[in-house]
Amino acid sequence: MFGCREGARDNMDHMRNADTTLEEKIKVLAIMDRADYRDLVQNGLDKKRYELMITSALDAGMIESVRFKPDVILIDLEPNDSAIRDACMGLKKPETAPDALLIVLTRVPNVEILKAAFSAGADDVFDFPFQADCELDLRLQSRMKRDRAISNELQRTKQFLENLIDSSVDAIVSANMKGDIILFNQGAERLFAYRADEVIGKMHVTNLYPPGVAHEVMEALRGKSEAQVGHLNTSRKEVINKAGEFIPVQLTAWMVTDHGQEIASAGIFMDLRERLKIERKLSLAQEKLMKTEKQAMIAELAGAAAHELNQPLTSVLGYVELAKRKVAQEEKIDRILESIFSQAARMAEIVRKLGKITRYETKSYVGDQRIMDIERSSEPE
Repeated sequence: MFGCREGARDNMDHMRNADTTLEEKIKVLAIMDRADYRDLVQNGLDKKRYELMITSALDAGMIESVRFKPDVILIDLEPNDSAIRDACMGLKKPETAPDALLIVLTRVPNVEILKAAFSAGADDVFDFPFQADCELDLRLQSRMKRDRAISNELQRTKQFLENLIDSSVDAIVSANMKGDIILFNQGAERLFAYRADEVIGKMHVTNLYPPGVAHEVMEALRGKSEAQVGHLNTSRKEVINKAGEFIPVQLTAWMVTDHGQEIASAGIFMDLRERLKIERKLSLAQEKLMKTEKQAMIAELAGAAAHELNQPLTSVLGYVELAKRKVAQEEKIDRILESIFSQAARMAEIVRKLGKITRYETKSYVGDQRIMDIERSSEPE
């Protein structure tokens, strides 16, 4: 229980004058079964700072929580932990006022009341009696200020994350468990050529894939291996843009969970068109280079063969010419024939070495030219 000293009043006045974050009226829904406490709240809270809605019954309070959309709900019921629990749980339902600050006012505080209130979603518990124009006001202002500070921080964090997602070069898409698209960043707009407002809440995620691919992705996300469940490592897929074009992408996907419950799926799509175009150009360049190198090797091999065979061939031709003259003079030509045989054998050896080439070695020839070194190229490694 809190009293209200002059210092507290001064502090309250200072908050009223200085707190610029609370210029909007705070909407307060009071559900109280005692008339004297309803009057205390009605007459005690400053109308300039608060917009009040007061009712004596819980059922009426539930209805007003939907219509009135309060920032704060004050609830004072008979000190029964079961009633408090049911009331808090009802007021915190998504269809009533889940975001309102819920404060339970109790005349007979005890541990069971506290447990019931907080376990059912209450944000605070105040004890009666108190002075509405001082203590309740101070506590409300303090709590609202803190909650708004947290809300502002969450809003800044949300804005930062949204900017981070939108700034991504890659497409990021998320869909709820029904398959309806709920997130579509600027990268996705570039990749798929849809505007976000054309697809969010209006398009099923399967429309972004060729038939059956979305099903394959979900099957992979629910793989049998525990290491795979809920996550799809980078894989190559195709997607379809607004114009019906098939686009190659690199996809990473995962399941989004909340307290172990799957609530959405998400994926990052990297557009591979430019990369594949570069890879094709690189492949063509490599093929051209290999072709050029092959042509150069053939030229060097031809040069080496011509060089190596030219000398013995010249000798053979010379000895044949000499043999013709000797035959005409009826002289013995054994030595000439032996030389012809030797040079022919030399050419046969060169041809044999050409057939045994296993690597590519060159040597200097004339000027800056190089030819294949047949001897080294045909040697065993």
